[in-house]
Amino acid sequence: ARVASLDAACGAHTRGEGRHEVLLNMARQRRSFSKLDMIAGAGAQFLTNACITVVTPTALHSAEQRDDASPLTSSGIIAGSTAFGMMVSLLVAYTRSSEWLDGKGPFRVLSFTMLLGSGLYLVGELRRWPVESLVLARLITSLGFGAVYATKRRASVEDLPRRREYLFLLLELASSSGMACGPVLAGLFAYLMPSLSLLGPPICMIALVTMYLLRLESSEEDRCFFDDAVDAASADEQQSLYKAKQDHQLEAGVHANEHANGLAKGADVRAASETGETGEGETGAVGEFGGSLGRGNGLGNGLSNGLGSGMEDELLDEGMEEGASEAPAPLWASAAVTLACLSFGIGRNFLKFGFESAMVVVYDKQFHFSVDAAGMLAGSCALSGLVSVALYRRFCRRVSGKRLLLMAEGLALASSVFMALTGAVRGGVRVRRHLQLTLATLASVLFYPAMYIGAAQGNSRPLDYAHKGHRLLSRDAIVAQQDLFQTTIGKGLGMVVCRQALDGTNQLATLGKLFVGVVCAQFVVMAVGWDPQATVAAAKTAAAAAKDFAVAAVDAAGTVPRALRLVRDRGRQHLSSNSC
Repeated sequence: ARVASLDAACGAHTRGEGRHEVLLNMARQRRSFSKLDMIAGAGAQFLTNACITVVTPTALHSAEQRDDASPLTSSGIIAGSTAFGMMVSLLVAYTRSSEWLDGKGPFRVLSFTMLLGSGLYLVGELRRWPVESLVLARLITSLGFGAVYATKRRASVEDLPRRREYLFLLLELASSSGMACGPVLAGLFAYLMPSLSLLGPPICMIALVTMYLLRLESSEEDRCFFDDAVDAASADEQQSLYKAKQDHQLEAGVHANEHANGLAKGADVRAASETGETGEGETGAVGEFGGSLGRGNGLGNGLSNGLGSGMEDELLDEGMEEGASEAPAPLWASAAVTLACLSFGIGRNFLKFGFESAMVVVYDKQFHFSVDAAGMLAGSCALSGLVSVALYRRFCRRVSGKRLLLMAEGLALASSVFMALTGAVRGGVRVRRHLQLTLATLASVLFYPAMYIGAAQGNSRPLDYAHKGHRLLSRDAIVAQQDLFQTTIGKGLGMVVCRQALDGTNQLATLGKLFVGVVCAQFVVMAVGWDPQATVAAAKTAAAAAKDFAVAAVDAAGTVPRALRLVRDRGRQHLSSNSC
């Protein structure tokens, strides 16, 4: 059946180079993530995160100019109010059809709502409308953020785990670039036009969205995103490699054919000897059927392996194919992994956006930088996440996903400890300020790579446990849950709670202590939920060992009193014999 379908697809090109080209084209069509998907998706990730963080340098001063009773809390609400609008947008996007989600519709809606919301925010700043109007404008801006679900949904179709992790890492880096560029652009605008600094966020977003929309509408590329990895080798080399593999598989098919012919003829000879019939016609038919079966199996396996091998040659890393064809895990294991990774993702977004929101306040209030310098410094440190690409490409071939996650958690814990240590610095004012700023910079440099490496693992891991067609555990459902909970609850809580934690102290050490607790909780959750089946097996082993230890302890507890009674009786006997 496999050979017949391939021959029908190949059409007239059933021999030679024509068949080879058609087979390669069929292999390429299986990868649905295109360059247009990357342009639209990475742009959407960049814009949504830039929109979230672009107001962080100026939100506090906007609240202070309006004589707000609690400027820090109000500024956090302005920055984090996009979480509610994003939740509504994601719920709506999840109900839309696949045809709409796979087109340009989500990204056009994103562009329209961001232009409308940014325009209202600009008018609100010009006319000094109350803080509530700014929050409403931010809500309208975020009503198109459901486009991030369409992006991750497209990336999740990759069956190869390493490819999928790589796509999630690239999308997360687009998010980090937007998150970094938001404060940088707002700070740069405030530096160039100090008197109009509060107008910087909406003006920057209008300009960015306009450029994105023009690029989106002019782009019609539909090539597969991973084709560059294929084109890295010459066409002659690819063709010779394919021919060698095809010849090998066809040779295996010939051997299988001969073996099947031999088995069929032997079976017919035995049947003829038992029944006394010559059966020449039937024997010939069976032999021919056995030969065709052998050829079919050999050629079918050869073409199947040839396509698989051809696709493996196009992978970015070795070992990407592992786990792609394994049977799905039990439902309880899939649910456990999904819940663990969702909890991890909520904590990761809480840390990432809380850190970005709070660091602007720390640079402003603790280190006494100006608004423009604080925004540019906080955004520049966020660009250290680009290091995670180099780390991932270097270690993903040699290190398992679990170890990469442990490395990310180690970096996050080290960053949190550096933040907490800023409160223990002693010395003169100038020396203490320099040491605290050094520790804060080191914490920032370690923090962002930890977040993005962790995102690549935490977002991709549940898809290995997905159940096709399940209402809550299918790939689309898992991606929707990630966007619905991680990117709304985590971001919103992080930007509000972390600024509230600084209220009254404005010290980075306070933030560091909070982060140490969150990172430790994440470590425990992922240690238990990364592989729940292994965790259950380890728990059973530990329970059996504990039971054996308890039995041994009870036996020992009963042996000691018996030994003491024996010594006492022997002593009494000895004393009585001496007295006699």
